[in-house]
Amino acid sequence: TAGGGGVGGKGLSSGADPGGPGGAIVLKGLLQAQQSLTLTAGSGGEGSIFNPAVGGDGGTGGSIQVDVAQHFAANARLTPGAGGPGAPGTLTAGAAGAAGVVTGKRLDLSATGSLSIDGAVSATAAAAGGSGDISLKAGQGPGAALTVSGPLSASDEGANLTLQGYSVSLPGHLTADRLRITSATGIGAPDKPLQATVRQMALDSTGSGGIYVSNLGDLVVAAAIAD
Repeated sequence: TAGGGGVGGKGLSSGADPGGPGGAIVLKGLLQAQQSLTLTAGSGGEGSIFNPAVGGDGGTGGSIQVDVAQHFAANARLTPGAGGPGAPGTLTAGAAGAAGVVTGKRLDLSATGSLSIDGAVSATAAAAGGSGDISLKAGQGPGAALTVSGPLSASDEGANLTLQGYSVSLPGHLTADRLRITSATGIGAPDKPLQATVRQMALDSTGSGGIYVSNLGDLVVAAAIAD
């Protein structure tokens, strides 16, 4: 847990968040846990967890790497840096063969390259002070993929689920009040439509490919959704 300063240790370094006073956790290596891992920056999740993209630092190249077999909770903004060749700014959570769970009061995960989560993702603000929003944004350059193997749930009333990538792979069910997806290679497929339970949806396929969605319940399709 980081307050107004930072947290240090193996795989971590201390220091204030250059983007604000909410506290920071700077990740420069691989974090591993047998079962669960919780990272909290700032009292309300307003701090940052990031890698400053220092080349040659343990091979991470600005990526955030978390290998957790069961549960990874991130109450903060997670932002990988620019990254190095082959893995620019990737964030990978979950252990191979043992999918984890990413949870938080608010989840804001972004990468200049690919963003991959092996497991489920959920956010709720009911417990304490967060927005309940989930934002998962991979880069928009060729090859930058957003991949989430399990379901995504932003279950609070008014919560936003925002997903972005050059390509998106979302085989799990999506639950949110408002859903926004941007992809350059299409959304869903004729034989495998995106499965969702949302009230309002805005989808943007900026390049090739169509949009295929199966939604449970009433649905409002919008050109854009205001924050």
